[in-house]
Amino acid sequence: MKDIIAGRPVFGGPLQPGGFRLRYGRSRPSGLAAASTNTASMLALDDFITIGTQMKIERPGKACAITPCDEAEGPWVVLEDGRFLRIDDASAFVKLRQSVKQVWDNGELVVGYGEFLENNKRLVPAGYTMDWWASDVLAELVSHQDVSDFLAILGENREAWPAGAPGVPPEETDDPDAQFWVRCDWHQRLRQRSLTWAQAVGCSRRFGASLPPPHNPWFKDFPLEWLPAFLDLLETATIEQGSEHTGAPEGHRPPLADRWLRLSGGARNWVASTMDELEPESLPELSDVRLPGPSVEVEPPLMSAEPPEGWPLQQHGLAKASLMVLGLAHHHDGDDIVVTSGWESLLEALGFNSEGDAPLRQKNARTVALERIDALRKAKRVLDEERARKSVLEKERATIRIAA
Repeated sequence: MKDIIAGRPVFGGPLQPGGFRLRYGRSRPSGLAAASTNTASMLALDDFITIGTQMKIERPGKACAITPCDEAEGPWVVLEDGRFLRIDDASAFVKLRQSVKQVWDNGELVVGYGEFLENNKRLVPAGYTMDWWASDVLAELVSHQDVSDFLAILGENREAWPAGAPGVPPEETDDPDAQFWVRCDWHQRLRQRSLTWAQAVGCSRRFGASLPPPHNPWFKDFPLEWLPAFLDLLETATIEQGSEHTGAPEGHRPPLADRWLRLSGGARNWVASTMDELEPESLPELSDVRLPGPSVEVEPPLMSAEPPEGWPLQQHGLAKASLMVLGLAHHHDGDDIVVTSGWESLLEALGFNSEGDAPLRQKNARTVALERIDALRKAKRVLDEERARKSVLEKERATIRIAA
């Protein structure tokens, strides 16, 4: 950060949520010391980044030249009406530009793993993407029965998909070249596929693949201090049938689910103008701030003086801020927040059943969260005591050295 040239914009902090999300890969126009991003992300960043722009990055090298990639996820934005969505298409973003109130996430930055190898840097964990999921599923489709089972999960006919069993390695077939193209056709079709929750779960159980987007929320970014209160909000939520008449703009991503999750009062007292304010150097105490949405009590900070993601919490309230941190698309319906995709995996991960008209708690995740928080507080106290003891010892050693 010390090497940043004055006057240049900063698009994100090192390893901080909200900047570019790492995705391993390489687009066709990319090359050495280059990275790719969606053209919608270029527009969202006020057109400062364009093809060929040199951008200083945290790793693996000092900088990269930007190239376009239409398969990379675009930016997540908040509109004036509170809608939270992702835009992957540049033309769709142009139509929405005047309605965008906040760029929450810059989108993906596609970097080849060879850049890490060339710069002698360790690989950084990246998100699970559709091309990764496609490779996992493709490797399991080694027989015609596997292909039939897969298409049965999707509910599609065999004629609509490429021929062959793509999981068979080319060197094990009579015509390796033909099998290579079979695998290419299947992989392209798989990574462009949008899965419902039932289809994603079916593929996971049958073929051992992980859950692909949008069914893998960003749990790593979610503050543990928020979890107990957020679980209480989920217990009061309801599940309803989805509708096509939502006012969703053209090009919105991810696709709408068949059923939606409604958080009653989640957007109460929310106003878009708070996003015009800059984050203050020091945040006021939560007890002195009236948060939008339901009245909740968030656990005190574990490892720092200020609560993590404290500014979004004060701007949007716990319900909306939690959904944004998790990367779950939603919109406002009066004072309610309606989550339109990815919510089933959220409930599944937090011990709820999502089959009825309301989340049904099957496991007591709140107790587990509180036990974890208590254990971390004890660990923090031990660390503070050890640091204080070490400081005293160093002062005593310094006194002895000076006396000697």
